[in-house]
Order: sequence, then structure tokens, then C-alpha cells
Amino acid sequence: FRGEALPSIAAVSRFTLVSRRREKSADAWKIEISGGQPENPQALPASGGCGTRVEVRDLFFNLPAREKFLKGPGAEAGACTDVLLRAALTRPDVAFCLKSGTQEIFSLDACCDSVAPLPLVAFFKRSRDVLGRENSKGLLEFFAQGPGAEAPRGAPRSLKPIALSESFAGYRLYGLLSPPALTRSNRSCIYLSVNGRAVKDRTLTTALMEAFRQLLPPRRYPLAVLFLELPGADVDINVHPTKA
Repeated sequence: FRGEALPSIAAVSRFTLVSRRREKSADAWKIEISGGQPENPQALPASGGCGTRVEVRDLFFNLPAREKFLKGPGAEAGACTDVLLRAALTRPDVAFCLKSGTQEIFSLDACCDSVAPLPLVAFFKRSRDVLGRENSKGLLEFFAQGPGAEAPRGAPRSLKPIALSESFAGYRLYGLLSPPALTRSNRSCIYLSVNGRAVKDRTLTTALMEAFRQLLPPRRYPLAVLFLELPGADVDINVHPTKA
């Protein structure tokens, strides 16, 4: 979570945070806040494993006007699923599991260790896991890089890099693309990531569609999972209010 996100969430929900350090002798502690109160919660002894668990219940219970803007349970659950799937794509070294009530929506095992840089094969595997067995059939793996970009770790030996021009020094683009015969009626299977952050960007989507323009029928869309890496000075994620 970004620093200001937790107090903002705690102000509109019944909020519990339990945290414990990794040391064997460390104790677990928790804070509880309801509708932003108390403003300065006291940490209390708790039980829990290593790491931090954030629990949010009764969202907007104290702000009925905001609660009216929530959609139905199905739509909200779908939005949550989309957010977690996009996060899972950028971190193949982390296992993700989503449950709704007693139903497991998805479960993704870690594809590699957490040693940076993460291998390309892990991103390819996680991408196929997210898309599902049927959707990922026939998808093509690729990676392209410009001058000065370090050789990626864990690239399949059979995969030859596409060389980019001098204009893209330090850039790298890799992921999965569908052949022209495999299409969708909407953009739901297009996933984009920039420097490790999942994004929804009209410029990048337009570039992708332009590449397919002569290959696809009208109102048909490709399946794509694209990871773009570029020098930090060339991108400003703060131009969008939700960093998307």
C-alpha cells in the first residue's frame, strides 16, 4: 500500500492490521480502527505468522453516500479479480490466491525465486497461468531490446531477441502475443505492464492495435501480455491519479 492509502481505507471501514517480524523471538501486534477512530490507535498483542495481514470489513459503512456508488457484488468481485490478476502478472515470484466466501477464484503458485532480475521464463509461465490453458494455446513468446539493455535472465534458448533501433536504447519489451487467427471480441485479454507496474494505457493499447490493424477483422482484438521496461527518466507514473 502507498503510505496514505491505509489511513484512508481505515477511515471508511472496520479495519484491522496484524503484523509480525520474521525473527523467531518477535511478537505479533495489531491495531483496530473503526471509521477512522481512534485517530491514534494503540498496538495490542496478537497472534499471527510472520508478515502483515490487512483486513477490511463493511466498506463505507459510515459513509452511505459513497456506498451508493458501489456496484453489485458480482461487478465488485470482478474488479477485485482483475486487480489481483494484473498484480500477479508483474510478480511471478509471489504466490497469489483469491477466495470469495468459500469459493476459490484462482490460485497461482510462485514461478521462480525472488532473486532480481526475475527470469523471462517465469513471466511467460505466469502469463499463461493468468490467461488460462485455453486462452494461452498458440500464443507466441517474444522479446525485443534496444542497445544498452542488459541481457535478460532466464530467456528461452530458442527465443531470438528482436533488435530495436538506437532510439530505444535501454528499452526492453517482452511477453505473449496471439497469432491473427486467435482473437477476442473485446480488450479483456490485453494486459500491459511498465517497469513492473500494471497499467491501462490508451497510447500503448493503440500502438498494439496499430500493429495488428492489417491482420484482424473489424472489432476483433488480440490476446496480449506485454511487459515494457525503459529508463526511469522516460516515464512518469504520477501523471495518472491512480497511477494506472
